[in-house]
This record gives sequence, C-alpha cells and structure tokens, in this order.
Amino acid sequence: AEQSLNGTLSNTERGYLNSEFSNLKSEINRISDSTEFNGVKLLDGSGSTVNIQVGIGTDAADRVAIDLSDDLDATGIGVTGTVDSTTNATTAMGQIDDAIASVTSARSGFGAIQNRLESSIRNINLQSENLSAANSRIRDVDIAKETSTMTSYQILQQAGVSMLAQANMTSSLAMALFQ
Repeated sequence: AEQSLNGTLSNTERGYLNSEFSNLKSEINRISDSTEFNGVKLLDGSGSTVNIQVGIGTDAADRVAIDLSDDLDATGIGVTGTVDSTTNATTAMGQIDDAIASVTSARSGFGAIQNRLESSIRNINLQSENLSAANSRIRDVDIAKETSTMTSYQILQQAGVSMLAQANMTSSLAMALFQ
C-alpha cells in the first residue's frame, strides 16, 4: 500500500501492487479460515465462547472462557480496499493501521488467556503435590500405627504363652511332689 502512494508509478505498476495486495488479503483469509484446534475454528468468527474447566469447582472462577466470535479475516480486521490509485492506497494505509491494532488486541487477549491457563496449570500441579504429600502422610501414619499395634499384641501373646508354660510347670512340679 505504501509503495502505491509513490506518484511516479504508472497504472500498470499500481495494478501489479494491487494484485499483490489482493493476494495478501487472500492469505489473511486462508489463515483465518484454516486455523483450528481440536476441530474448533479459532479465527474465522464462527466460534462462540469456549469454556475450559481448570479447577475442581463448578463456579466461574474454576473456568477460563475464550471468546472465539471475533472474525479475524481481511474483512473482519477492516482491510477491504485496494491500492490501484493513490487515493485508494491512502485509505488502505489507514485500514492496515486499524487492522494491526485489531490483530494486536486479539493477540493480547489470547496472551492473557494463555497466562491464565499457565497459572491454572501451576496451581493444579501444586494442589496435586500437596494432595500426594497429604495422602502419603496419612498412609505412613496408618502403617506406623498398625505396626505398633501388631507388635504390642505379639508381646502380649508371648507373655500369655510364657505364663501358661510357667503355670503348667508349677502344676507338674506339684504333682511330682505327690508322687
């Protein structure tokens, strides 16, 4: 568009620049139409709000909402003109500046969502580590308690067997005296 503002260009040269400009708009449209993830179109404006569950609760704080309704094709970002004349090239330059602002805004929105998702991932990983540590402490405490209980029962059993053996010995000695 900027090259087409050059007053020394002929109409034929502007036509070549306009053809290139049209091809660039077509490429923007192709990217917008073909960009998808998991079967969901991301940039063509056909999507709606996608909610991603990131926590254990069911309230809005445990979901990240991604608005995919913005149409980011050439028309959606405002690039509709041509560069076949200096007047049209001037208009196209303004449209391109507006398009850059639109794309920058969309990118910052996606960046903010990415930061929220990364923060949620870190939080979930921390919760998982804490849950595993708590589970381990509970299991370790139960094993120690059960081992202690088993040992005390074994000692009581051995003491009982020993007392029975002594009682049997005492009655055997008493019987031996009577004989």
